[in-house]
Parts: sequence; structure tokens; C-alpha cells
Amino acid sequence: MENMAFYLEDAMRILAETYHKILKINLSTDTHIDIKVYQSEQNENYGYSQKISEWLREFAISGQVYEKDLDAYLRFTNGEAIKAHFKHSDECLRMRYRRWTNGSFRWVSMELLKASDYTEENQTLMLYIQDIHDTYIREFEEQKEMEYLCRIDTLTGLKNLYSYRSMCDMVSREASPRPIGVLFADLNGLKVVNDTLGHDKGNELICGFSSMLVGQFSRYEPFRISGDEFLVVSIDDGEDEFLKNVGAFMELLNQDGFPRAAVGFCWQSGNDIARVTSTAETRMYEDKQRFYEMHPEYKHSVVEQTYHDEMSSLVGILTDSYEVLLIADLDADSYHIVKQNETSINAGEPVSGVYSRRNDNFCDEAVSEDFR
Repeated sequence: MENMAFYLEDAMRILAETYHKILKINLSTDTHIDIKVYQSEQNENYGYSQKISEWLREFAISGQVYEKDLDAYLRFTNGEAIKAHFKHSDECLRMRYRRWTNGSFRWVSMELLKASDYTEENQTLMLYIQDIHDTYIREFEEQKEMEYLCRIDTLTGLKNLYSYRSMCDMVSREASPRPIGVLFADLNGLKVVNDTLGHDKGNELICGFSSMLVGQFSRYEPFRISGDEFLVVSIDDGEDEFLKNVGAFMELLNQDGFPRAAVGFCWQSGNDIARVTSTAETRMYEDKQRFYEMHPEYKHSVVEQTYHDEMSSLVGILTDSYEVLLIADLDADSYHIVKQNETSINAGEPVSGVYSRRNDNFCDEAVSEDFR
């Protein structure tokens, strides 16, 4: 029993440090037992009363509860509403509100839960109030940052794919059709820049293109939906106005004689932005194909092209130097012969097959016993 008393005392100490107000209230008798209450609050200026219903209400309307939280607070602390909840549920009731503390309004949490001796005839509850201001503000700021990151491309500051899809969903639910224009752009040469100059230079290219979009389409919604793909969505502009802006942008893209991006665009009336975007994307790919026909060196990255050139040169040198040359995939236990000598050809050796089997057969047939 002594140990139990010690544990209870320790538990009460922890609770007292955590909560700045702890009451045991009785809804049936409209009374309360104060377990922990600031002495300054036990006066009429804070609405203090032996009746818990009066205390909770007078505390709020005396200016201790933030004005915008007042209605929610009064609904939450309504005695009949609390009785109705606990008549059908054992679940704790919680609310957050702002109360006046040390010269400013701070966020606190009020919790109500059934006491151990609660009955229908004797409706006793425990009431806890805890200051959560610092934690809540930090979580609120983190939530705002998360929401921002969900909707914004952090490199360019443009809205991202999630924002674009949200816009599509919103417009699709509207009853009346709207004029919709979409420009779909895909950067030319980004992979070459990344491979030859590094990703920092690639990011500069992306940001520079983003600035061009914003400068030309400041009235519209620009999006970066992937690494080198961008969208501009116009809603409620007439076709002539939209095409005028697209034309000016195209001139800007090609002013150096090298198209900075492949572009497709479309204008339609309706509520399906995704359908308009699909048409613009198809036209963009047609423009990209024309770009590759004019600049085939950009079809593959410089690194890929250099690799293939070097491999071709290496294979040429090896085939001149060796009588048999094969490529073996040890994980797959397979091989493919690139060059064979006449002996191998006359022996009818398969051009490809199981590497371990070929190796065993070759050792048995062509390697002396001393070197097997």
C-alpha cells in the first residue's frame, strides 16, 4: 500500500506539471472539485463559481477566451451536450481554443473523460486543460509547409503536377463549359546539358525557362509537371487572346535560332482540362520529332553517344587482335560470340548459349589437361 501511495503521488505530480488545470466535475450536481487551479483564477474576474456550468461560461465571456473561438467553446462546454455524449460513448472529448495567458492568447487543449466512479445517476468527469501553444504552432507551421511543398515545385516556384490535377478536378465538377487553352512544352537539350555540364547547369536551364513562362503567361497558370515538362493553362480567355500569347512565346523561344523547347497547344470549350492537355501533348511530340530530324545529335545524350562510339571502336580493335571474342553474362550464365576463328566455326559452335556448359566443353575438347 505504501508503494501504491508513492506511485499515485508521483502520477499526480506528473499530471500537475503537464496540465495547468485539473478538475473533477459532477454534471448531475453541477459542482466541481479543484485538483489543480491557478489561485489567480479563483476569483470573480475569471467568472469563478461553485457551479461548473457557470464557471465555464463566465470564464469565456469575461474575455479569457479568444473571440473567434468563443462560440465553439460555449458549444463544447454545454452541459446537456456533454451529458448526451457520455451517455452513449466512453470516448474522450477534446477541443483546442485560445485563452488569455500572461498577456497574450495561447492555444490550449481541454479534455473531458469519464471518472472511475461515473454512473448515469452520478455523472462525474475529469477535466484537464493543457497549454499546447508552442507545439501546436510548430505543427501548424510544418503543416503549412507540407501543404506548400505538395502544391509547389521547389526548384522553380511554379505549381506542380498535384496542383494541376486539383485544378482539373475542380473545373470538371463545374456545370457550365469554360474556354480552356493549354500549352505543353518540353525542354530541348536538357539531358545533354546535364551530362556535359552537370545538373546545376541543367537546373539553371529549367529555372530560366520557367521565368520565360511566367513572364509571357503571367495571367495564366504555369505548371512544372515533371523534370523537363511544363504546362500553361488558360481558363476563360478567348481563343484569339490565347493564341496571341502563344505566338509571342514561340517567337521568344526561337529568337536564338535554336528552339529551346518543343511546344504543342490547344484551345477548346468545355470542362475537361486533361483532354485539352492530351491534344496539346500530342502536338508537342510532333514538334519534338521535327526537332530531332533537324538536330539528330540530340536524339541521344552525349554520354550515351560517346559510350556507343567508344564501345564500337573497342570491339573493332579486339576483333582484329583476337581469334575468338565473346560477351559473357555470368549472372544469367549466358554468352554471345562476337567473333569466331575458322576452327570454332568449323566445329559448329553455337553463336550463343549457356556459358558454363560452353566453358566445360571447351576445356574438355580444346585445353590440355595440365591447364584445365
